[in-house]
Amino acid sequence: DAVVTCVYDAGCAEWISSLRRAKWSPKAQVFTVCVGMDEFTAAVGKSDAMYMTGVSPWDPSLSARDDVVGWTASDFASMFEERTHRTPTYHSASAAASVGAMVQAIERAGSFDSDEVARALSSEEFPTLYGRLSFDVNGQSKAPSLFLQYDANATVQTVYPLGASSGELVYPMPTWANRDCVFLSACVEGSDSTVPGQCRDDGSCE
Repeated sequence: DAVVTCVYDAGCAEWISSLRRAKWSPKAQVFTVCVGMDEFTAAVGKSDAMYMTGVSPWDPSLSARDDVVGWTASDFASMFEERTHRTPTYHSASAAASVGAMVQAIERAGSFDSDEVARALSSEEFPTLYGRLSFDVNGQSKAPSLFLQYDANATVQTVYPLGASSGELVYPMPTWANRDCVFLSACVEGSDSTVPGQCRDDGSCE
């Protein structure tokens, strides 16, 4: 029912092409990378990217706001895109959030002393554009990975955790035959000789 594909970014488009050639339509496709990457949607097209899922530490759809600068995840993404003409990945967002967390830790410690700041970082939680950051005894972030999914407009939504979600999970995802019926035929919109219909999973129109 669900396929989890551990790949590098170049492998995602190849995998979708293989699924299509095999006429195999799993109910869910989960990628370890690619979801949210501009190169992915450009390679497979928006209709094939729709409803694909993946995991990431961060996404612009995340419901989060930074306490220092007041930016949401979406605000940061918009400013990043305006300046670089690229969609930000979690790497750039984590760098920005690290600055916000450090500023908050210094303020809460009331000192620039490294031991005091480290103590604040290790024991408190910091609202950032990356989410609410906190760290375990090993200094690792406790932030959960996000479960992402492209929606019907091929826009990435955070679907889990529920408290930070921006959209609902669509499961099962449409079959390849259904997608082709919707986007390549006149079924849904109708034509001069037909009335609008509904595409079935097998690609037929009713």
